[in-house]
Amino acid sequence: SPGNLPTYFENLPNKLNLRYHSLVNNTTFHIKINISSISKNIFESYCKHILIPYQNRIYSMMMENLFIFYLSLLLHTLSQYFLLEILILKNIESNHIISLLSHLSLLPNFSSLIIMSIDHVHNVNKQSLGHLILSNLTHLSFQNENISFNQIKLFIRNLSHQLQVFRFSTEFDITYLNANQWQELI
Repeated sequence: SPGNLPTYFENLPNKLNLRYHSLVNNTTFHIKINISSISKNIFESYCKHILIPYQNRIYSMMMENLFIFYLSLLLHTLSQYFLLEILILKNIESNHIISLLSHLSLLPNFSSLIIMSIDHVHNVNKQSLGHLILSNLTHLSFQNENISFNQIKLFIRNLSHQLQVFRFSTEFDITYLNANQWQELI
């Protein structure tokens, strides 16, 4: 009735807050995270209030412009992200990639990795990749302008045989156009 109309509007924010709260706390609701260029204080708050409390519900995470501080916090808790399937890292320094990958091997549902490195990839060798087993990885995308074909070959050979999709982007290196070396790798 028209007399009850103000009451409905007065209770609307409370009902929306309750619905929002129940949605956020619903354990079947999976979370997709996108973190781009934030300050250390904001990232710490984000970790405290979002990443850590909801780490068992996060299935996808995109992080951009990771600095060593952010990465160390992420690595410290990464093994707790049991539902994490997709990780996108944009503008990550290449020297952090191997340590990150070793932590990803602990995640049972992890299947898709996208890396966009901002610098030259150093020290990719059998010793650094020997412990790397990403058994569920089916999709890999890697973008770096300064990585040799031999480094890519070594990286791919150390990955799981379940890899279905591999995307790679580079510039200034015509050795990638040699079909024979790709045929040998496949």
